[in-house]
Amino acid sequence: MDTDCRRNPSVRCMTIALFVVMAATAELSYARIIDGEPAEPGRYPYFTGIFLKNDQGVDTFFCGGTLISDNAVLTAAHCLPGAIGDDTSNIQQYSVRVGLSYLGDGSEDDMEYVASAAISHVYSPEGVNFWPIASAYKDIAIAFLDRRVRDVEPINIRHAASRDARFIPNLAAGTEVVTIGFGELTYGELDRPEALMQANLQVKPLEKCSADDEEIIDRYNGYSVWYCTSARDSGLPSRGSLGDSGGPLIFVDPESGEDIIIGITHDGYSLDPDLTITRFVNLFRWDGWMSGVGIKPFISTK
Repeated sequence: MDTDCRRNPSVRCMTIALFVVMAATAELSYARIIDGEPAEPGRYPYFTGIFLKNDQGVDTFFCGGTLISDNAVLTAAHCLPGAIGDDTSNIQQYSVRVGLSYLGDGSEDDMEYVASAAISHVYSPEGVNFWPIASAYKDIAIAFLDRRVRDVEPINIRHAASRDARFIPNLAAGTEVVTIGFGELTYGELDRPEALMQANLQVKPLEKCSADDEEIIDRYNGYSVWYCTSARDSGLPSRGSLGDSGGPLIFVDPESGEDIIIGITHDGYSLDPDLTITRFVNLFRWDGWMSGVGIKPFISTK
């Protein structure tokens, strides 16, 4: 069955403009899937593509995101410049497509709406400088859509209050996780795929990923501000920045098979082609903030 919205109008891949609630902002950085594999179409219905109009007025893929309620998308703050705080000049330039599994050409214009507001909760008038890295853990944003998404189940999300021993306070090193997105297929090459990519990873001890930067391994109320990962079969911190900026870090429950979002792709930096560090914002660090803006834990009833 064809599960791509561009080729099959029955697929719930919507182009929706957005209201934005932000935690911080920064210069754009890129994180890409390296050495991944194409995801089965429709496998990640909650994945969203954030698009920005270019100088010619054409919607261009910009970042990943994740549907966490019927009208809210979780992404990285740096994915929405000009849409938060005192500067909302670009708010109408963004759109979101829910259930995106294929980029291709063209778009569905009949589901597109114009955003009319941007609200900030944690953002300060001075903004946030993500360098030094001590401020980069604030790279989280929630985009509220101006229309509810129907017939697409959001990803499972846990709050710290659930006291699930697997997540509290942090996932153990060696835990298998997944990241998804549209990124370059080869290190250092601009060869973005048309199909959504996925990569299997392992959570690594923060000390192994960032032994030279004590700020990164600071903890907040018992929760690490970061997860960092490596390719599962390499034993290295990774062979590339794994996953588009703003996209999800996913834990697949081995008992139920359900996907649970645990992080947001922040960035990656390369030490050499065979050693690249990837950092994900730890969602449990922002548990109180998400609750404060109305995001409740979601657990699938399937």
